[in-house]
Amino acid sequence: TGDWTAAKNPAVWAATANEASWYLIHNGYDDFDIIIPWLNNHTFTENGEEFTLAYPAANPTSRYASSAKVVIKYNASVEPSANIDGVSNLYNTADLSWTDDAVVTPPSTPTTDLTVHALGITKTDASTNADLAGAIFEIFRDKDGTVPVYVIPTDVGGVYILDDLNTIVSGDNRETSREKYAAYLSAYLNGAVQKNEVTTQVNGKLVVLGLEAGTYYLREKEAPSGYNKLAAPIEVTIGSDTPTVEFTFNTDDDGKVVIEHATETHVYKKVVNVPVTNSKGAELPSTGGEGTVKMIAIGTVIAMAFAVLLITHKKMSIYQD
Repeated sequence: TGDWTAAKNPAVWAATANEASWYLIHNGYDDFDIIIPWLNNHTFTENGEEFTLAYPAANPTSRYASSAKVVIKYNASVEPSANIDGVSNLYNTADLSWTDDAVVTPPSTPTTDLTVHALGITKTDASTNADLAGAIFEIFRDKDGTVPVYVIPTDVGGVYILDDLNTIVSGDNRETSREKYAAYLSAYLNGAVQKNEVTTQVNGKLVVLGLEAGTYYLREKEAPSGYNKLAAPIEVTIGSDTPTVEFTFNTDDDGKVVIEHATETHVYKKVVNVPVTNSKGAELPSTGGEGTVKMIAIGTVIAMAFAVLLITHKKMSIYQD
């Protein structure tokens, strides 16, 4: 190891600096160099932001067998607030160079584009196609509902962002989503534990920003008033090849979603839309409505009792005739 920026004891670092097998030099928030000394008895010095790696002039020896393979692994986190309209300068790139007596052309610079995804729900009446507000969904990463996906409400009604708690955020804008929406999160939780709940607005919509590609499960916790709740979770897979739509939210001055006379329009492109319908009327037993099942059972018993009474009455009437 050899990250000079992480040295907690300057005296120890000064004594052991030349023994490091690699050095990590930060040039900026997301820009850094990894220097690997290839020869023994090297000398590493730093002066402010300038660094020098020197080798002995006479009889240098290699630290590694020839040929040697070097593998560099690192973890990177994408901020949930990243632009979902495309990569938008969101990428990782790396280049390789070395010092050698021979003139060698370094390989080409690889670049990996990164992106985040948005998941939207459009809630409508199964018969009239009218927009339905007030449907509450829980989001999970597994079908059994044991791994919740926590979210933070934004200043636009019906628009949520992935909670980046425990996520290390770097870059020019180091403000995390949790910090940015702290007031909304506090009001949202109201002293309760973190939530994975989202609610459809007056336009029947909601959207969650900042999701990584993968499979998610939506469980309807509460249906709109007067409608039957969905019995089974909805499985949704999102990725680079998933069809997307453009989501629009019109809001008033307070960020409340409205249908007309909007003071501001918020457009979210490339949203994976999940259309969900609800129906009115009595639940059938197959939908899992326990109360309805009991009522049907009671009604069946009463109907059978009336049938027995009617048959008995008819038989008695025949005997009397």
